[in-house]
Amino acid sequence: MPKLKLTKSNIDKLTFTASGQIDYWDTELSGFGLRVGKESKTFLVKADAKVPVTDKTQKPYKTVKEMIGRYGVWSPEAARVEAAERIKKIKAGISTSDVDIPTLSKMADRYLSDNSRTAETQKRYSELFKTGIFQDWGKLPVDVASEIEPNIILELFTRTSKSNGLFAAKLSFQRLQAVLNYARIVYPKSVIRNPVQVIGDAKLWPKTNVRTDCLKGDDYKQFYEGLVKFNEVTRDAILTCLYTGMRNVETASLQWRNVEMGKECLLIPTTKNGRPLHIPLSRQVMEILKRRQAAADGSDYVFPAQWKYNKQPHVILIPAVLRTNTKLDISVHGLRRSFATVGEKLKIRRQDIDMLINHHDKSITGEHYACTDIDDIRQPVQAICNEIERLMTVGTGAKAIPFNRQTA
Repeated sequence: MPKLKLTKSNIDKLTFTASGQIDYWDTELSGFGLRVGKESKTFLVKADAKVPVTDKTQKPYKTVKEMIGRYGVWSPEAARVEAAERIKKIKAGISTSDVDIPTLSKMADRYLSDNSRTAETQKRYSELFKTGIFQDWGKLPVDVASEIEPNIILELFTRTSKSNGLFAAKLSFQRLQAVLNYARIVYPKSVIRNPVQVIGDAKLWPKTNVRTDCLKGDDYKQFYEGLVKFNEVTRDAILTCLYTGMRNVETASLQWRNVEMGKECLLIPTTKNGRPLHIPLSRQVMEILKRRQAAADGSDYVFPAQWKYNKQPHVILIPAVLRTNTKLDISVHGLRRSFATVGEKLKIRRQDIDMLINHHDKSITGEHYACTDIDDIRQPVQAICNEIERLMTVGTGAKAIPFNRQTA
């Protein structure tokens, strides 16, 4: 067992091993050591803990080794103080752990239960650690997961970027980062670093460019003609996105329990921004819903899955397929932007448009004084839908529909 005074200058001189690992023990504090491996240097402690003896063949103690943390995260001085405390506790038979450390998957569950998230977001988080790209790491104790080597993090991030796309990889690893950051708060003695930070250190996070895709002019007719390539249920879901300005997942996962056909409105209690969505339904959307209701097969979803291998019980609206079928550079979210833009061109009040697309009016008036209700925005939503229908079926050269007219 090599011995060495564990100071910064001495530790920096130690080279990583070609294979295996070497433990160096401090010359001043017995039981304080440094483990040098192929890519890391980690402080550890070793001490003998007393154990009950039932016969003379048993030793009255057992040797306990515990990892303190990586050099660089821990300074030699801080590690030495921590080691002295742990050695005392080990010899006295006192546990040095915070509490029983959960797995990374269980930590993700704790993070979601302690922080308000939509059911859809909770499901996506859970899938990542149970069946998704982090399923192997999800089985690790969270303190062990926090020590994953930087090169392993970067390798999986690069591989995921190539297979799933750069922004999908970014979202997944940001969720991993959020769970590990929370673990550092809950278990500060055991989780002392977040390995996902290496992606930012390496400047590999992709920059989020603001998309401005939006249907304009004759795009509407081309878009409408491209919809014939979809099955009827998916086509109706896409049209509902355009006619309501709702978000992709909010539309695709819409359930009948959230639709009030008699009152011609819908209420989604929990949305992406945490605010309930309560909007009136235009004539065009009501026609879609009546069509879907007539064809309903008992599903809870307005737009049920059309493919038996679909992991979701409802349709999935894929931007790439939308672009392929319409030959337009348009995303599903771009339809939401198109809805709002039509409202702007019709000179409809910005406050009414915000209410329809569930944007939060953060002005003093909007937050504390305005008492606009759902009936106040029935006429604006119908005007927007009439104009969208005109652009899709007739084109830009036709006469505009009057604001107060309820039919196309």
